[in-house]
Amino acid sequence: MRHNIHLGVTGLRQTGKTVFLTSLIYQLSELGSKGLSRFEPSGVTLRAATIEHSRDRDKERFPYMGFLKGLREKPPRWPAPTSRESGLVLRFFYENQGARGKVDTVRNWVGLGKSQGTIALHLHDYPGEYLLDAGMHDMTFEEWSSETMDRMANYCPDEAAEYRKAVEAADNRAAANILRSLRTAYARYAQAARRQGLEFIQPAMTLISWNERCDSSDQLPEPTEDELPFVPLPSSSDSEDESDSEIEQLRKQLTASFDKHKKRRVKPFLKRIRKCNNQLVLVDVLRILQNGKHAYNDTRQCIAEILRAYHTAWKPFGGINRALFAATKADHATKNSRSNMSKLLDALVTKAKGQLKGGIRTPESEWFTSIRVTKDAKERDGEKREVLNGTVKGRAEGPLNYLCGKVPPEWPNDENWVFGNPAYAFTEFEPTQLPTIDGSLWPHVNLDRVIWKILEGCF
Repeated sequence: MRHNIHLGVTGLRQTGKTVFLTSLIYQLSELGSKGLSRFEPSGVTLRAATIEHSRDRDKERFPYMGFLKGLREKPPRWPAPTSRESGLVLRFFYENQGARGKVDTVRNWVGLGKSQGTIALHLHDYPGEYLLDAGMHDMTFEEWSSETMDRMANYCPDEAAEYRKAVEAADNRAAANILRSLRTAYARYAQAARRQGLEFIQPAMTLISWNERCDSSDQLPEPTEDELPFVPLPSSSDSEDESDSEIEQLRKQLTASFDKHKKRRVKPFLKRIRKCNNQLVLVDVLRILQNGKHAYNDTRQCIAEILRAYHTAWKPFGGINRALFAATKADHATKNSRSNMSKLLDALVTKAKGQLKGGIRTPESEWFTSIRVTKDAKERDGEKREVLNGTVKGRAEGPLNYLCGKVPPEWPNDENWVFGNPAYAFTEFEPTQLPTIDGSLWPHVNLDRVIWKILEGCF
């Protein structure tokens, strides 16, 4: 039998999308199912895959070889974050020695015993920020402005107040000057939100390059027109005789830019992700724990927007029909608390799951580590305690034993759960140098379970 799986892989900033894809491609192209313990009891064997170009001309080739080289250098480098769409195809043969009789999609009986076939796994890597703009598809500029202004006031009240002052000071000024001052004020809000670990900052698609400039600069960079083509405006209460004022002229300009963004960026993207019948969304629950309740509420909204985008892209025949959410960086938490990551992830997506309609299956949850960079240890400073052994990010010495945070079984619900609370601090680690010999096993945690869930419908 022949199977085609179109897998969209996404997640918010720094969730490990490129690391996952690099690890997945290496595993399937070099090893097949070797070392994937989840496959053994099922009697499924995967042969090593061939790597092919994607047939989608609008998509760049995922730079796998460059990322592989960086992970093998001394010192090793993490792959660069996802900033644009890319992809490739893995084609491999499978054999199922433990197959049982089942009925396939066209109601034909697949016999008892051995089954075999080929799988073409089409990988589509795209920034999670693209999904955050999908909700604009059904919104007007006025509706978007109202929601954005409310979000600003809720999460960053000081910056929201400054933004309103910039709007109120706009009288008798040229539209270009008004827009320049509003872009600056909105950039201050975006920076403050980012510092709190917030992600839902729109227009997310175009702000990716500005976010990259922020990460590489000590000063707040001024967003360009391409990076911030429109900003929110409060609802107009002007009388008719003021309809030609500069602020109303600006409103017309921003409305046109908003509609252009939907037409040229949002709608084409939704059309492209319809091709991905399976979606994998990576979530960094440890980062949310560190950043506090504002980050939690913000991420819940992000996940709701992601599932809303999937629902918008769904169609009765074909299109998105399955989503898997996975908590990443499990090796950054102590061993006995890692399984709680799945509980936290389930709680995070519960509301959004209940709002799903159409033919999309209820999303599943998993926790894993694509490339393990720590080892479990039981001693620090002569005391017996659960610790992690690794090289801390930014430090030359190592690997050493470090006390690290434990993942609670449920999300905190108290006033002390705020950004920077040491009770929920998790250490960031540098990558470990990977074997330079092709075909060597890479260390991971539960990667086999994630791969199985991606492919299990074929067996």
